[in-house]
Amino acid sequence: MKMFMKQILCKIKPQKSLIFFCLFLTGCMVGPNYQKPVSHAPEKFIESQTSSTATLASWWKRFNDPYLNELIQKAISNNYDLKIAVEKVTESRDFYKIEKAKLFPEIDATAQALRADISKNLFANPLLTTIFNFFRVGFDAIWEIDIFGKQRRMKEAASYDIGEKEEEVHDAYISVLSDVTRYYIDIRAFKELCDLTEKKIKLEKKYLLLIQNREGSGIESNIPVEQEIASLQNMENELLSLQTSLKQRIYQLAILLAAEPEEFVKTFPLENPLPSFDGTIPEILPSTLLRTRPDIRGAERKLATATALVGSAIADYFPSFSLNYTSVGLDSSILHKLFEKSSTTWVLGSLMNWPLLTFGRISAQVDAKKSQQKQALLYYEKTVLNAFQDVEGAFVAYYNQENNLSNTKMALSSIERKTGLYKGQYDSGLINELSYIKEEENLIDSKKNEISSRRLLYNDAIALYKALGGSDW
Repeated sequence: MKMFMKQILCKIKPQKSLIFFCLFLTGCMVGPNYQKPVSHAPEKFIESQTSSTATLASWWKRFNDPYLNELIQKAISNNYDLKIAVEKVTESRDFYKIEKAKLFPEIDATAQALRADISKNLFANPLLTTIFNFFRVGFDAIWEIDIFGKQRRMKEAASYDIGEKEEEVHDAYISVLSDVTRYYIDIRAFKELCDLTEKKIKLEKKYLLLIQNREGSGIESNIPVEQEIASLQNMENELLSLQTSLKQRIYQLAILLAAEPEEFVKTFPLENPLPSFDGTIPEILPSTLLRTRPDIRGAERKLATATALVGSAIADYFPSFSLNYTSVGLDSSILHKLFEKSSTTWVLGSLMNWPLLTFGRISAQVDAKKSQQKQALLYYEKTVLNAFQDVEGAFVAYYNQENNLSNTKMALSSIERKTGLYKGQYDSGLINELSYIKEEENLIDSKKNEISSRRLLYNDAIALYKALGGSDW
């Protein structure tokens, strides 16, 4: 076989190979070269009130909940959306390899053995034999020379597409982090609200029994009794709604962890309290946001892809050159002479194709690609503006809810002191049990308001972290 290859190489003139090689190297790429768009970011976020040196790294750990940290790690390992996004990156890299391979010759090994009988009517002498054998081994090659960069632009576009798919992984990663944390916070809050509502229902039943006894003694009319019955029904409906939300959040969390919902709800530790939050919000400049938000980086990669495809479309205006048939091998009608030097055969064929009359097809294709490039640029600019709006809105929601929680806690402290005073009066016999029960119910309502306010603040903090980029990637 070594002798065979030497024979083949000797048959092809080295000067011709050099010409083709130089032609390949000196080929230019038509179309625009990509330049990253310049985004004018403000100096700082107007609504930001932080000067913290904290980072986005592992922000969920600021809730100081080991079980939440465990759930986050499970979700990162098991979440289906994240796995799908990772597989899309793998697919994109494979497409890049396909486009890269198109720059090189396609070489196929061939082998053929035939025995045929040709019609005797094709020959003047009917006595000649028409049965023959044919044996062949060799290589066929097809190679389109990328002089004007059409295929290199396609390869360039494929490489940018990898970057876009990687940002989709980052975006899915951030969504998993924020959704797991948010659902976990909701579960803890709904469980505490359910417990307080059940406690209030018990007090309300006790209160209803007391006024029913007083009605039986003729002290009260029927109006308070009916009012308390209606109030009790509303409380029980509220409890059902909270229990529904609690179970739904647990099932949603199970899906994020790729766990069986029925088994997950059985093992979930409902007794754990609503976690605390240290209130640390990192200070990030708008210019930094352009580097941390995956949607912005993904939109930028999309624009780069669209720019490369414009060049690929423009290359269709120019002729294409290819060695469309290159064959080297050994042919013989006698098998044992197949690998002799005299059996060597080779064929070189080239092709130039230049579309001269396409009735505007190429022009329309170029215009379409340019339009897609403009759309990608507009989408990028819109994404940047939306990102700034998301952050400003998240800052407003977080700090206003922080003030709301502060006011709610002050109100709770006041009602706790008031309930304590009523307890002293009740123990001293200065007020009846009915009055004291109502004060206890007011205290429960105030505690529920505080829990709901904390839940909203935590969710606003999660939304703010997500808006700021979601993680150190």
